[in-house]
Amino acid sequence: MKTLVRLLPLLCIALLAGCDDGEPVCASDVYCDGQCTDVGLDKTNCGGCGNVCGTGLECVDGACVCAGGEALCGGSCVVVAQDERHCGGCDNTCGTAQLCTDGACTCTGDETACGTSCVDTQSDVRNCGACGTTCGTGEICEAGACVTGACTGLECDVEGTILCIDPMTDEDNCGACGTICGAGETCTDGACVFTCAEGIACEVAGSMQCVDDRTDEQNCGGCGVVCGGGTSCLGGVCAVGNLYAACFTDGSVVPLLKATNAVTSPKATGIDGPQSLALYGDDLLLAIGSLDQTLYVLDRATMRQVGSVVVGAAPNQVIVRGTKAYVVASGSNSISVVDLADPAAPRVSDAVALGENINPMSAAFDSAGTLWVSSWLADVVIPVDFSGAVGVKGDAVALELTGVEGKAYPAGVAVVRDVVYVALNNLDGEYAPAGNGRLGSYNPETGAKALIDLGSTCTNAGYLAADGDLLYVACTDSYWQGEVAILDTTTGTVTNRIATGGGPSQISLDPTAEGRFFVADAGGMGFFAVEADGTATKVDVCPVVEAGWEFNSDVLAAP
Repeated sequence: MKTLVRLLPLLCIALLAGCDDGEPVCASDVYCDGQCTDVGLDKTNCGGCGNVCGTGLECVDGACVCAGGEALCGGSCVVVAQDERHCGGCDNTCGTAQLCTDGACTCTGDETACGTSCVDTQSDVRNCGACGTTCGTGEICEAGACVTGACTGLECDVEGTILCIDPMTDEDNCGACGTICGAGETCTDGACVFTCAEGIACEVAGSMQCVDDRTDEQNCGGCGVVCGGGTSCLGGVCAVGNLYAACFTDGSVVPLLKATNAVTSPKATGIDGPQSLALYGDDLLLAIGSLDQTLYVLDRATMRQVGSVVVGAAPNQVIVRGTKAYVVASGSNSISVVDLADPAAPRVSDAVALGENINPMSAAFDSAGTLWVSSWLADVVIPVDFSGAVGVKGDAVALELTGVEGKAYPAGVAVVRDVVYVALNNLDGEYAPAGNGRLGSYNPETGAKALIDLGSTCTNAGYLAADGDLLYVACTDSYWQGEVAILDTTTGTVTNRIATGGGPSQISLDPTAEGRFFVADAGGMGFFAVEADGTATKVDVCPVVEAGWEFNSDVLAAP
C-alpha cells in the first residue's frame, strides 16, 4: 500500500499535463467525471462528456456507430440485408407479405415481388406473366398468359377495364369489388388482415406496424411488453443478459451479452459454489450451489432469486425436462427431481438412489425418457427410467475400457440418435492424464459397445455437448493447454480441434448462431467464446478473490 501511495504523484504527472488546485489539464484527453477520458473511444463520453452510446453501439473517432457491419437507422443498429423496415438501406420498407433477403424485398414460395405486393404471375390479371402486364376485359390469366375464359371470381372495374378478380386474395377488391385493404394489410380469405412476413403486428403510435418481438424493447415477446429497469429485449425476453457465467468461489452468476461478450449487471450473488446452470422457460435461470446443496430459481430480468430448494449433496449438474429439473448429486449418489410448476416454490418430488460409491458426474436423456448417468468411480453408466410418475433405476452398464492406460473416471454424458456417449478422463494415480482421451459408447437397442480414441492432444476428456450428429468434447488436459475436439458420430472421427488453452470444461452451444459455442475455463477466471471459424477468445468475468481459487464452473448461452 505504501508503494502505491508513493506512486500516485508520479501517475498524476504521467497522465496529466499539470495538476493544479483546480481542474487538471489532460495531456491529450478530455477531463470527464474526475478523470482524463479519450472521447474518441469512450462509450460513456463519446465525442464529449456525458454523450453515452446506446445498446449495441461503439465509439469510433468520437461518434457512436454500429458494430459488426450493421447500419444505424432511426437510432437502432439494424442488419439492412435482413430488416424488412430497412431493406438494403434505412427506411426502405418491404411490403406486408415480403421478406428482406440479401438487401432486397422478396416473396416466399412461387410468388413474385411486384412493387410492395407479392403476386402469383401465373394467375394475377394485373401482373400476368410479369409485373405490370394487365389482361383485358373478358380475359383471365392462365399459366402466365392472358386468355379468353369464364371468370370464376368477381368482375370488377379496374381503372376503366373490367377484370376478373379473385376476391379472396385481391387487396384492392377484397371480398367485394372496391374494398381496398389498408397499409400493411393483406387479403386473406376475402378479409383484410394486418399481417407480417416476420415478427408480429402491434399498434405503434396509433397505427398497426410489424415489429421484431425478439429485439423490440417496447414489444418484447408480445405487443406492449416493455423492457425496463436496464433490461434489453434478447430473444423475445426482457433480460439483463443472454449469456451467463458461474463464478465458483465468488458465489455469483454473471450476465453478459453474447454479441459483444460484455458483462452487464446486476449479477446474482449468495450462491455457495455455483456449479451448473440451466434455463427454465424463457424468463428463468436455474443455478445449483454445490456447497450449499441448493437449487436456485433466478429471474433473468433482475437476476434476483425467485425460489429455492435443498437438493442432494454435492450436486454436479442440473437438467431441465418439461416442468422438472433433474439434479445429479454426487455426494448423495442420487438424482433429485425438482417440480418447477410453481417456480416460487420449487419442491423435490422424487429422489432416485443410484447405489453406494457411485459418485455420479453427469447425465443426459434419450428420446424415450431414460436418463443415462455416468459413475466417476464405478466405470459404468446407469439408466434411470423417468417415463413414468417416478424414476426407476435400471441395471448399470459396464463401459468398454480395453486399452485405457489409466483409471477411466467416466465424466460427461451425451446422447446422439439414442446412442449413449461417455467421456473418459483416463487419469493416472496422481490424477494427471495417463494417455489419450477416450469416449465410451453404448447402444441400448443393440447392446453394442465401443471405445473411441480422441487423439494425443485431447487428454482428460470431460464434458460433452451434442449438436445433431456432432459431439463437442472438452479436453481439459492439466488445466493449461486444453482443447475442444469435435467428433462426427457417424464416422467416429474427430473432424476439428480448437486449441483454447486453459482447462475447458462445461460447453454451451449458441442456439441462435450455428457453429458458435462457449466453454467454461475450469483453470481460469472466465470462459472461451469460440466462433464458427474456430477463433477462440478468452473472456475473463470472475473477480479476484482474497482466499481460495476462483474459476468459471459453467457457462450458458440463451436464445
